[in-house]
Amino acid sequence: MSREKTDVILKVLVKHFFVEKEVTSTLVMDSLYTGLKVLEYQSKGKKGRTIADLDELPAPMIHVDMDMFVLASDVIDLLERAALEPLPCQPVSPKDDKCSQSRMKDGASGEVNKISMEREERRLTELGRKILETFVLSHIFSGIEVAYQEAVALKRQEELIREEEEEAWLLGNEMKGKRGGGANEKDKRA
Repeated sequence: MSREKTDVILKVLVKHFFVEKEVTSTLVMDSLYTGLKVLEYQSKGKKGRTIADLDELPAPMIHVDMDMFVLASDVIDLLERAALEPLPCQPVSPKDDKCSQSRMKDGASGEVNKISMEREERRLTELGRKILETFVLSHIFSGIEVAYQEAVALKRQEELIREEEEEAWLLGNEMKGKRGGGANEKDKRA
């Protein structure tokens, strides 16, 4: 229940974000692709750096293991965490903004642009990762919810069958009692 094939999730993701015969933003595609690559990289547990600094990223909620998305911990804990964690597209803090303004005054705008682009790439990568994690959590939770509803329906059905059998048994005993009671009256008359 806590794992799902990657191709199933990715097909749902593609159907959700990309409409056939329509132009789709390359930014969205790039964000989802780099998010998936970061998840795969973190799942392998490699040391070092990738395109984005992985040290700054929170621990992943899902892992990629042999073409399967696997939940990192309990589904309820992960759902709570997903609801409480902020999205990576928070506005730049005023401190960072002042810092970049002072660098522009110094004439190092090329350096500032590079730093700004790297920051935006990290945000997009994290957003892509977050979208993938949300889709996986949603898909797995939906499967759990369907299984729970089926189990509840089966339990109710078994209870109804048991109640009907009890009623039939009681009705049968009453009928036997009436037949037996009628025979006793005939014996008394004779």
